[in-house]
Amino acid sequence: MALPMEDEALVLLLIEKMRESGDILSHHGWLHLPDHKAGFSEEQQAIWQKAEPLFGDEPWWVRDLAKETGTDEQANAPDATPGGAARNNYRDRQRSLLP
Repeated sequence: MALPMEDEALVLLLIEKMRESGDILSHHGWLHLPDHKAGFSEEQQAIWQKAEPLFGDEPWWVRDLAKETGTDEQANAPDATPGGAARNNYRDRQRSLLP
């Protein structure tokens, strides 16, 4: 939850007041600023158009996905797919390579 060191009732009241005033919005339980729009940048959209057809029932390793699409692994790892379909594998693989 937001502000874990603060009183929960106070934080919930603050969030509700901010929602009522329009300072923050909520969408499916996620809080966000009014100007925030989820989506890809133009560069990310171009990569996703190459990557999307490759996804089936199994997630890809980010390294393999980058190689297949001709994109940079490091630049795209944090935003590999919507919802992080490849993101979790990237972190797991990185951990397994550490000494």
